[in-house]
Amino acid sequence: MDESRLGPSSRDPVERERPEDPGRFLTPREVARLVGVSPTTVTRWAREGKLRCKTTLGGHRRFEQGVVHELRKRLDLAASVLHT
Repeated sequence: MDESRLGPSSRDPVERERPEDPGRFLTPREVARLVGVSPTTVTRWAREGKLRCKTTLGGHRRFEQGVVHELRKRLDLAASVLHT
């Protein structure tokens, strides 16, 4: 496939992020990139119930963008408290 037709934003989940669309679903890889952890950590958080997700018919986890933004806010707040 000719990736030049896709444009730069289609390859980077951070760039194609739309804050006004909290119902959009993200893959574990996209969540990991946004939060700064590995996809394995995201999957573990979901399995442990720490991060709410939906499961596709194929068994893949998907995360609501709004939930991920709330997680980012909590992690940013925790990091700022630790560094003060």
